[in-house]
Amino acid sequence: MKIAILIYAYEPSLGELGGVRKPIELAKGLEAIGHEPAVFVPDFLTVEAGAVEVVPYSTLSTRVLRAFSAYISMSWKLWRRSKKIPLDLVYLRTSRNFVTGLVTRWIGARFVFEINGDAFGEQGWSQGLLRGISILAADWINCKLAHQVIAITPGLGEMVQRRYRVPASRVCCIGSGTNLEEIRPLDPRRCREDLGIDASSPTAVFLGVLYEHQGVQTLISAMTNVVAREPRARLVIVGDGPMMATLRNQAHSSGLEDSVLFAGSVSYEQVQRYLGAATCCVAPFLSGRGEASPLKLFDYMAAGRPIVASEIPSIRDLLEASAAIVAVPPENASRLAEEILLLFGDPARCQSLGEAGRRYVEQHRGWAQIAERMISACSNDHEGERRQTA
Repeated sequence: MKIAILIYAYEPSLGELGGVRKPIELAKGLEAIGHEPAVFVPDFLTVEAGAVEVVPYSTLSTRVLRAFSAYISMSWKLWRRSKKIPLDLVYLRTSRNFVTGLVTRWIGARFVFEINGDAFGEQGWSQGLLRGISILAADWINCKLAHQVIAITPGLGEMVQRRYRVPASRVCCIGSGTNLEEIRPLDPRRCREDLGIDASSPTAVFLGVLYEHQGVQTLISAMTNVVAREPRARLVIVGDGPMMATLRNQAHSSGLEDSVLFAGSVSYEQVQRYLGAATCCVAPFLSGRGEASPLKLFDYMAAGRPIVASEIPSIRDLLEASAAIVAVPPENASRLAEEILLLFGDPARCQSLGEAGRRYVEQHRGWAQIAERMISACSNDHEGERRQTA
């Protein structure tokens, strides 16, 4: 099957930890199971997609016109490509771009629309009337155009059916995954030495884009308590984003300059070394995080590391299914510190939780498995459509 996966994310400084990561990994998974994907990316991003073809499209650098120019340009590239190579399926993530859906219908390919968040549910009208209307309108149009809507959590699937009146038969839930080949359990002492960290230092690692909803500010507050009781402890923050300056200032004002290390944005190839250095990994989401299927949790599991994560509704099923996560209340720095310290002092428990997580992702969350589920959902939908028109 010839598949186009369309990417737009204005995060040029964030590398592959931003909004481009999942579509690229999904494309690799599709290629691994015998399909022919191509990823369309804006010209300001440089991505490594292995054997998958990368198709750049042009954008305007002016902030006001950047997104609009990207939507028109990617759709034009899609139409031009379809004239040379007939496409079977086009995949687009949540976006205020509905031009691509119209073009996909025009060229006769199947349109798959992924709902990976609820921007309107989280923001409402707080960002202005025009923004609220544009989010609702684009999602409504794309959901109506789509042959299949893929929601990354059950809650998002219910929202799509309720708000946009999409029949349940055209909605399926497929979460995120991880690259089981590129991220594996590594020796933590050696990884720390490679990164210039004392091999004997118990180390917590956070991986992700530094947005406020990630809750890293709570994690730094927790490190004050952790370091008070375990002075050798280190926190490594891997990623960049809008909160970077604020978090650096917080660490400095808390006297944690030597204990909190900011790695910044790293390539995906480097991620496994940072995760390998961890005694435990952390996902301290704020309570208002909303529906999510965070890639970081599956990467943590692939690395064979125990996880301390905020217990938010969208990951409750994962808490039980994986048996790899220690849950804490969101925005509770003292409880977060306590659970980190308990893991630092219990290597046997760390190993047990880490092994459970690795087993879980091997059985359920490899990208080839995610790709198989997507193709199956689209194939089932196509069969149902053919029966209805017969």
